Amino acid sequence: MTITKNLIKRKGYCVFLITLIISNFLFGASIFFLSNTSLKNYEEIDSGSEDLNDISNLKCSEDPLSYTNIYQNTTLVRRVYESVYFQINVSDFEPQGANYTEIEITYSNNSLFKENMTLQSGTSNNFTYTYTPRYYDPLGYQNVVFAIYNISSTILNTKTTKTNFTIRANCAAILNNTDYKKDEYVSAQLVIEGSSNFDWVIDVVNNTIEGYQKSLFGIGENLFDFTFTINESFEQVSTYYIKVNLTRTSDDKFDVYYFKFYILKPDSVIISSSINFNPSSVFRTEICQLTLNTSYIDNNLIPAFLNISLSIKDPNDNTAVSVAQLDNNLDGTFKTSFSVDEDRPAGQFRYTLKATYKTREFEEYSGKLTIKNNPPDIDGYTISDYETGERISILYGEELVFEFDVDDIEGLSYLTLTLENEEGDEYIISREYDDDLEITVRTVDLVTGTWTIYVSVTDEDGATTELDSDYDDAPQQITIIPDLLSDIIPWIMLI
Repeated sequence: MTITKNLIKRKGYCVFLITLIISNFLFGASIFFLSNTSLKNYEEIDSGSEDLNDISNLKCSEDPLSYTNIYQNTTLVRRVYESVYFQINVSDFEPQGANYTEIEITYSNNSLFKENMTLQSGTSNNFTYTYTPRYYDPLGYQNVVFAIYNISSTILNTKTTKTNFTIRANCAAILNNTDYKKDEYVSAQLVIEGSSNFDWVIDVVNNTIEGYQKSLFGIGENLFDFTFTINESFEQVSTYYIKVNLTRTSDDKFDVYYFKFYILKPDSVIISSSINFNPSSVFRTEICQLTLNTSYIDNNLIPAFLNISLSIKDPNDNTAVSVAQLDNNLDGTFKTSFSVDEDRPAGQFRYTLKATYKTREFEEYSGKLTIKNNPPDIDGYTISDYETGERISILYGEELVFEFDVDDIEGLSYLTLTLENEEGDEYIISREYDDDLEITVRTVDLVTGTWTIYVSVTDEDGATTELDSDYDDAPQQITIIPDLLSDIIPWIMLI
């Protein structure tokens, strides 16, 4: 019994001993494995980061700034006159060596504001920034993030923690419309928060870029309601602005506000489909009449104050016609007559009609007008003092003297005389034209028989007029008679 108990006791001791040995072995192996793994990781990191002197500096760009570590005193500020205060605590990044911080504001227009924050006095991990919106900062909703850097300017946070605030205006304007035409009225009302603390000046300008803007006119100071007319100061169809310079009287801090409105193109005053040139193609020196209608009713215009002018330029861009005032029929219709001088080149001319109301130019309309060359006129000619309406017969050997009655408004260049007989023989002669032009043809240069006469004249622009079979004065025929008597006289003398 005693032996059995001793054996059991000894057996239990052996099991315990074996278990203890195995446990020690496994524990030692685990320590060795973990030690080698840590050493290997450390060596890998150390080999790729020359500036890291401590394992604690390895934490970067992995952790966000906690929302609980952000303090903001307000989410709504008035531009220029109010501020928003930010404070962040970077104690979570203290082991990594948080050295400085930045605030980044992404404005509603996507532009970026970035500034260093200030370490709060008496602390090692609280950074603060007080932001006062500048007068040119955009209104509306703005996003904010914070960047935390170590001494090597390595960012330690992910910048995924965002906050925001809204910049609101201290001034608002209510306009009676946003789009206006000439001679319409702009009526506006200003709403200024705490107006007793401010002075303000109101102007109308052409853009919001201070260095390049033009002031069209001033409206006044410290006005809540005002009205002005879209007049000749608004030279273009464009966007314009009511500019309000708001100054706080207690400290002269100022803000600038722009309220835009748009000038529309007016309804057409000149009804293009009514423009009528009669004739539609005009010869030089020919009288042409122009008539047109206007839509004065649609534009709220008084016909008596409406004027239409006409300017016509030739192909060389020189003014050929200028009519300062078309005749006003006082019913919206206008008319005038004009002619183009003979010294102007023929071709496509460009006309411009301008509508002016009172002293302000309202509209322009342009188009093309064809100005034609006047062809030469052949009023007739004589042959050896015989009129062409007579039958002309002449003895062979005599001379034919041609005289011409031709003219051209722009000037003649040359004249061509052609004689053709029944056998198709031709006799052609051309001469430069002058007022005393005569052409002499010797019949000895021709053969007897009937000859048909053709006359053509060409002006300085190259236009040619011909007397042909369809013309009343041509062609004219002459007959050259053989001089038989001259042939027999020598024989008679011999008898």
